[in-house]
Amino acid sequence: MAIEDEPCVRLVLCPLGAAFVHAVTSVITLLKAQLAAQRALLQSLLQVIEIQLIPIRAGREAALIVLNQARSAADIIPVELIGNCVRLGRFTADIRSTIDTTIADVQDFSRELEQLLSFQDEVQARLDELDEIIDRYTSIEVSLQRCT
Repeated sequence: MAIEDEPCVRLVLCPLGAAFVHAVTSVITLLKAQLAAQRALLQSLLQVIEIQLIPIRAGREAALIVLNQARSAADIIPVELIGNCVRLGRFTADIRSTIDTTIADVQDFSRELEQLLSFQDEVQARLDELDEIIDRYTSIEVSLQRCT
């Protein structure tokens, strides 16, 4: 954001004198430092989230691959031909069980992924807010420096 002149700051605060302007500028400098520290913490948090997303996305992809393979294997065996073949029946039941388990895993991974992505959006929104506040303080600070 471009630094804008704050005419109200110059109109109201500048006439209060150099000591006052210096005190307000010092407070703004401290506030900006504190906001910068918060911003750094949130940026670190975003990096941690990105790292956490890697295995969740990979796990989800692996689960989808297993699911597709299990579905393919289940489709190969025609149920109507199995008849009384216990081994094939058990095999088919095992495949269906694997599919059910994999679907549950994929749903778990998807929920975790959605939660992390939502949290990531919240952190990014807070970062954007901090940037706006820092820019506003910088504009006021620049206007105060023009008082002299």
